Amino acid sequence: LESARGKRLLICIKGYPDPDNIASSLALEWFAKNYEITTKIVYFDDISHHENRALVKKLDLDLEQVPRDFDTSSYDYYAINDSQSPDLPIKIHDGCKLLIFVDHHKTLGNVEAHFVDIRETSGSNSAIYVEYLRHSKVEFKGDSQEETRIATALMHGLRSDTDDYVTASALDYQASQFLAPKVDRDLLALISTVFN
Repeated sequence: LESARGKRLLICIKGYPDPDNIASSLALEWFAKNYEITTKIVYFDDISHHENRALVKKLDLDLEQVPRDFDTSSYDYYAINDSQSPDLPIKIHDGCKLLIFVDHHKTLGNVEAHFVDIRETSGSNSAIYVEYLRHSKVEFKGDSQEETRIATALMHGLRSDTDDYVTASALDYQASQFLAPKVDRDLLALISTVFN
Protein backbone atom coordinates (compact mmCIF):
# COMPACT_ATOMS: atom_id res chain seq x y z
CA LEU A 1 0.00 0.00 0.00
CA GLU A 2 2.88 2.38 0.67
CA SER A 3 3.89 2.09 -2.99
CA ALA A 4 0.37 3.24 -3.97
CA ARG A 5 0.18 6.19 -1.55
CA GLY A 6 -1.86 9.04 -2.99
CA LYS A 7 -3.06 6.95 -5.94
CA ARG A 8 -6.51 5.64 -6.96
CA LEU A 9 -7.53 2.04 -6.22
CA LEU A 10 -10.49 0.15 -7.67
CA ILE A 11 -11.62 -2.64 -5.31
CA CYS A 12 -13.43 -5.28 -7.35
CA ILE A 13 -15.97 -7.77 -6.00
CA LYS A 14 -16.26 -10.68 -8.43
CA GLY A 15 -19.29 -12.88 -8.69
CA TYR A 16 -22.35 -12.28 -6.58
CA PRO A 17 -21.41 -10.03 -3.64
CA ASP A 18 -21.54 -12.01 -0.41
CA PRO A 19 -20.70 -11.20 3.24
CA ASP A 20 -17.10 -12.43 3.02
CA ASN A 21 -16.02 -10.52 -0.07
CA ILE A 22 -17.96 -7.41 0.98
CA ALA A 23 -16.30 -7.40 4.42
CA SER A 24 -12.85 -8.00 2.91
CA SER A 25 -13.37 -5.05 0.58
CA LEU A 26 -14.39 -2.79 3.46
CA ALA A 27 -11.28 -3.76 5.41
CA LEU A 28 -9.07 -3.08 2.38
CA GLU A 29 -10.74 0.30 1.93
CA TRP A 30 -9.92 1.13 5.59
CA PHE A 31 -6.26 0.24 5.05
CA ALA A 32 -6.12 2.28 1.85
CA LYS A 33 -7.44 5.40 3.58
CA ASN A 34 -4.53 5.20 6.00
CA TYR A 35 -2.19 5.47 3.00
CA GLU A 36 -4.14 8.36 1.43
CA ILE A 37 -5.34 6.09 -1.36
CA THR A 38 -8.67 7.01 -2.97
CA THR A 39 -10.86 3.93 -3.36
CA LYS A 40 -14.04 2.80 -5.02
CA ILE A 41 -15.67 -0.57 -4.29
CA VAL A 42 -17.42 -1.97 -7.35
CA TYR A 43 -19.28 -5.14 -8.24
CA PHE A 44 -20.55 -6.51 -11.54
CA ASP A 45 -23.25 -9.11 -10.87
CA ASP A 46 -26.54 -8.29 -9.18
CA ILE A 47 -26.79 -8.67 -5.43
CA SER A 48 -29.27 -11.45 -5.99
CA HIS A 49 -29.94 -12.82 -2.52
CA HIS A 50 -32.24 -10.71 -0.37
CA GLU A 51 -30.02 -11.52 2.62
CA ASN A 52 -27.02 -9.88 0.94
CA ARG A 53 -29.08 -6.87 -0.09
CA ALA A 54 -30.17 -6.58 3.56
CA LEU A 55 -26.53 -6.68 4.67
CA VAL A 56 -25.61 -3.80 2.36
CA LYS A 57 -28.64 -1.81 3.51
CA LYS A 58 -28.24 -2.45 7.27
CA LEU A 59 -24.55 -1.52 7.19
CA ASP A 60 -25.23 1.45 4.87
CA LEU A 61 -22.43 0.39 2.52
CA ASP A 62 -21.23 2.43 -0.44
CA LEU A 63 -20.88 -0.17 -3.20
CA GLU A 64 -21.45 0.57 -6.87
CA GLN A 65 -22.57 -1.83 -9.56
CA VAL A 66 -20.74 -1.02 -12.78
CA PRO A 67 -21.38 -2.13 -16.38
CA ARG A 68 -19.06 -4.33 -18.45
CA ASP A 69 -17.84 -1.26 -20.36
CA PHE A 70 -16.80 0.56 -17.17
CA ASP A 71 -13.84 2.88 -17.84
CA THR A 72 -10.86 2.12 -15.58
CA SER A 73 -8.55 4.76 -17.09
CA SER A 74 -8.78 7.03 -14.03
CA TYR A 75 -7.44 4.29 -11.70
CA ASP A 76 -3.80 3.47 -11.03
CA TYR A 77 -4.43 0.11 -9.39
CA TYR A 78 -7.11 -2.49 -8.77
CA ALA A 79 -7.58 -5.18 -6.14
CA ILE A 80 -9.46 -8.48 -6.02
CA ASN A 81 -10.60 -10.29 -2.88
CA ASP A 82 -12.14 -13.71 -2.35
CA SER A 83 -11.78 -14.98 -5.92
CA GLN A 84 -9.99 -17.95 -7.43
CA SER A 85 -8.68 -16.03 -10.44
CA PRO A 86 -7.67 -12.47 -11.35
CA ASP A 87 -9.92 -12.40 -14.43
CA LEU A 88 -12.51 -9.62 -14.44
CA PRO A 89 -15.61 -9.03 -16.58
CA ILE A 90 -14.33 -5.52 -17.41
CA LYS A 91 -11.31 -4.43 -19.43
CA ILE A 92 -8.51 -3.03 -17.30
CA HIS A 93 -6.50 -0.35 -19.10
CA ASP A 94 -2.74 -0.83 -19.42
CA GLY A 95 -1.82 1.76 -16.81
CA CYS A 96 -3.94 0.12 -14.09
CA LYS A 97 -2.05 -2.67 -12.31
CA LEU A 98 -3.21 -5.42 -9.96
CA LEU A 99 -2.06 -4.24 -6.55
CA ILE A 100 -3.62 -6.79 -4.20
CA PHE A 101 -5.03 -10.30 -4.60
CA VAL A 102 -6.22 -12.06 -1.41
CA ASP A 103 -8.12 -15.34 -1.37
CA HIS A 104 -8.76 -18.47 0.68
CA HIS A 105 -9.59 -20.89 -2.16
CA LYS A 106 -7.39 -22.96 -4.44
CA THR A 107 -6.26 -20.58 -7.13
CA LEU A 108 -7.04 -21.18 -10.80
CA GLY A 109 -4.01 -20.17 -12.82
CA ASN A 110 -1.15 -17.79 -12.16
CA VAL A 111 -1.69 -14.55 -10.26
CA GLU A 112 0.69 -11.65 -10.79
CA ALA A 113 0.21 -8.71 -8.44
CA HIS A 114 2.25 -6.46 -6.17
CA PHE A 115 0.85 -8.40 -3.20
CA VAL A 116 -0.60 -11.93 -3.33
CA ASP A 117 -1.88 -13.85 -0.29
CA ILE A 118 -3.66 -17.14 -0.99
CA ARG A 119 -4.40 -19.29 2.07
CA GLU A 120 -6.43 -22.41 1.52
CA THR A 121 -6.10 -23.18 5.23
CA SER A 122 -8.34 -20.24 6.15
CA GLY A 123 -12.08 -20.77 6.32
CA SER A 124 -12.78 -17.19 5.22
CA ASN A 125 -11.20 -14.22 3.52
CA SER A 126 -12.40 -12.05 6.41
CA ALA A 127 -10.11 -13.92 8.82
CA ILE A 128 -7.08 -13.10 6.64
CA TYR A 129 -7.97 -9.41 6.71
CA VAL A 130 -8.47 -9.52 10.47
CA GLU A 131 -4.93 -10.85 10.77
CA TYR A 132 -3.76 -7.80 8.82
CA LEU A 133 -5.72 -5.57 11.20
CA ARG A 134 -4.20 -7.29 14.23
CA HIS A 135 -0.67 -6.54 12.98
CA SER A 136 -1.30 -3.16 11.36
CA LYS A 137 0.94 -0.19 12.12
CA VAL A 138 -2.28 1.82 12.46
CA GLU A 139 -4.28 0.47 15.39
CA PHE A 140 -7.76 -0.79 14.58
CA LYS A 141 -9.57 0.05 17.81
CA GLY A 142 -13.16 -0.43 16.76
CA ASP A 143 -14.13 2.71 18.66
CA SER A 144 -15.37 4.74 15.68
CA GLN A 145 -18.61 4.20 13.79
CA GLU A 146 -16.68 3.18 10.67
CA GLU A 147 -14.47 0.68 12.50
CA THR A 148 -17.42 -0.82 14.36
CA ARG A 149 -19.22 -1.28 11.05
CA ILE A 150 -16.15 -2.95 9.50
CA ALA A 151 -15.69 -5.22 12.53
CA THR A 152 -19.36 -6.23 12.38
CA ALA A 153 -19.13 -6.94 8.64
CA LEU A 154 -15.97 -9.01 9.13
CA MET A 155 -17.52 -11.03 11.95
CA HIS A 156 -20.55 -11.75 9.83
CA GLY A 157 -18.35 -12.54 6.82
CA LEU A 158 -16.31 -15.13 8.63
CA ARG A 159 -19.35 -16.66 10.33
CA SER A 160 -21.22 -17.01 7.04
CA ASP A 161 -18.26 -18.40 5.08
CA THR A 162 -17.47 -21.01 7.75
CA ASP A 163 -21.10 -22.14 8.13
CA ASP A 164 -21.25 -20.79 11.69
CA TYR A 165 -17.75 -22.11 12.45
CA VAL A 166 -18.40 -25.68 11.22
CA THR A 167 -15.55 -25.29 8.69
CA ALA A 168 -13.58 -22.70 10.69
CA SER A 169 -9.82 -22.80 11.00
CA ALA A 170 -7.65 -21.59 13.88
CA LEU A 171 -7.25 -18.30 11.99
CA ASP A 172 -11.04 -17.82 11.92
CA TYR A 173 -11.29 -18.37 15.69
CA GLN A 174 -8.43 -15.94 16.34
CA ALA A 175 -10.18 -13.40 14.13
CA SER A 176 -13.43 -13.81 16.07
CA GLN A 177 -11.63 -13.27 19.35
CA PHE A 178 -10.09 -10.04 18.04
CA LEU A 179 -13.38 -8.77 16.62
CA ALA A 180 -15.68 -9.72 19.52
CA PRO A 181 -15.20 -6.56 21.64
CA LYS A 182 -15.42 -4.32 18.57
CA VAL A 183 -18.66 -5.43 16.89
CA ASP A 184 -22.08 -3.87 17.21
CA ARG A 185 -23.83 -6.84 18.81
CA ASP A 186 -27.33 -5.54 18.16
CA LEU A 187 -26.56 -4.97 14.49
CA LEU A 188 -24.84 -8.36 14.21
CA ALA A 189 -27.86 -10.04 15.77
CA LEU A 190 -30.17 -8.19 13.35
CA ILE A 191 -28.08 -9.20 10.34
CA SER A 192 -27.86 -12.78 11.59
CA THR A 193 -31.64 -13.10 11.91
CA VAL A 194 -32.02 -11.95 8.30
CA PHE A 195 -29.58 -14.66 7.20
CA ASN A 196 -31.21 -17.47 9.19
